[in-house]
Amino acid sequence: MKNGCVLERHVLICKSDNRQSDNRHGVRVGAFITKTNASAAQFGEGSFDKGIYVAMPFDALLMRSTAGTANFVWKPLTRDGGAKLARSNPLYGLTGARDERTLSTVPARSPDEVSIPADRREAWQPAPKLPAAQLRLEARPNLAQWTEDKEYEFRLVQALYRQWFRNIGVAFDASRRLDLTLSNARMAPVSRAVGRAARTALRFAPLETREIRITIVEGAEALVTYSFIDFQRLERFFEGAADLASLADTVSVEYLNPAARETDPLALTGDLTRDEAPLTLGSVLAPPRAVDRVKGDFAAAARSAAGADWWYSGALGAGLVLSSAVLDQRADRFASNHAANRGLKAAVRAGDAIPWIGFAGAALAALDGSNPRRSRVGYAAAEAAAAAFLAGTALKYAIGRARPDTGLGPGSFQALTTDRGHNAFPSRHAAVAWAVATPFALEYGADWLYGIAALTNVARVGSRQHWLSDTVAGSLLGYAAGRIFWESSRAQQRAAPAVLLDRRGVKLAWEWQ
Repeated sequence: MKNGCVLERHVLICKSDNRQSDNRHGVRVGAFITKTNASAAQFGEGSFDKGIYVAMPFDALLMRSTAGTANFVWKPLTRDGGAKLARSNPLYGLTGARDERTLSTVPARSPDEVSIPADRREAWQPAPKLPAAQLRLEARPNLAQWTEDKEYEFRLVQALYRQWFRNIGVAFDASRRLDLTLSNARMAPVSRAVGRAARTALRFAPLETREIRITIVEGAEALVTYSFIDFQRLERFFEGAADLASLADTVSVEYLNPAARETDPLALTGDLTRDEAPLTLGSVLAPPRAVDRVKGDFAAAARSAAGADWWYSGALGAGLVLSSAVLDQRADRFASNHAANRGLKAAVRAGDAIPWIGFAGAALAALDGSNPRRSRVGYAAAEAAAAAFLAGTALKYAIGRARPDTGLGPGSFQALTTDRGHNAFPSRHAAVAWAVATPFALEYGADWLYGIAALTNVARVGSRQHWLSDTVAGSLLGYAAGRIFWESSRAQQRAAPAVLLDRRGVKLAWEWQ
């Protein structure tokens, strides 16, 4: 039995603990009593705290070893004034080190007492802090170091990331060209972001690098590609020792998205202002360049259409339409006689769906910028389909030709009418189908797409919604729209041969058409 009493801050605490030396099970039983110097009148009934406790280890009860313990405390009066507060971190223990008596009894040791003799001085002072380096220059690696150690590429990516560049792709090919693909939502216009990326690439690219090519993307769509080959002139430009005119001869700019085109693509490449635009919900969710691109494409298509030989094209188209009009009644009789044919019904359903399926596919190809060429053709196809639909609608109500199912014959016209029975010429379904098919067929040499578009002609005649000449006119309208938008899109992408001067020679670049 271990007994004892101690006086702690005007509180007398006595404990009795029954813990025998040969107690192998570890069970402890004890009692405690606390007596204060406060009177009973101040605290009411019971001016002291008392109780018993039992501590039983779980190790004695379980089949496995554990350090857990079950504790039980019995106290007849729990709110006595003399009771010690039950808290895991006693306040006195936490603040005891700041007590005046503690500081007075244990004085602080002087620095000389804990220093080696060589560092001791009469008036001891802490070692002065040296100023932190304001600029850290990274040594550029050679080609062997860049190839063997990925740390150098990581440093470049890290430096770009700190400047809000994202979706960073780095490649170094056999021609010693450093390719950077990245996006920056906080830096506009594009030329400013390109200049910042080029400045960073100059500090981290391998010493043997011959060209730096930077492609700015937005989402999955590539906007523009800059190629730099004269690093000495580029560095002098960044340092302010060379003007923009001298740099222009050594830079090639290719706009993959016409909506990203700038009046002067090099004007802001040397801009170092740090007023990045904050991210907004609209800039993240909405495609910021899609509307501008559509406007530019329609304007370019209008310029391309203005230069076409419409007298020759109109005469050729009129001849084809009039020639097909000879077969209008014969084709309508065939469709009427075979209206119950399963094959014709299936062809009608498929042909009616082709224009809208094709338009949806072209729109998806346009918005998916992972392949710039396919995206450009998709934009041309979708825009041509929209233009053909609008032009076909205007012609329908301006000409007012009767449909076959009205029984009025192919020679019945009622101009400027909104009657559905008099809006057969031309077929909008055929116009949209051919407008979607034409850019892809011309770009990829896939003439079989015209055969798929022709199924729409068969469907419109087979369902007796149009005369044969209506579908021929719609096909010509769609083909014309598709070709105009395809040629105008290529004209925006086509670049003249570029002569790039370098200290190692002359570089000639052009685009194969």
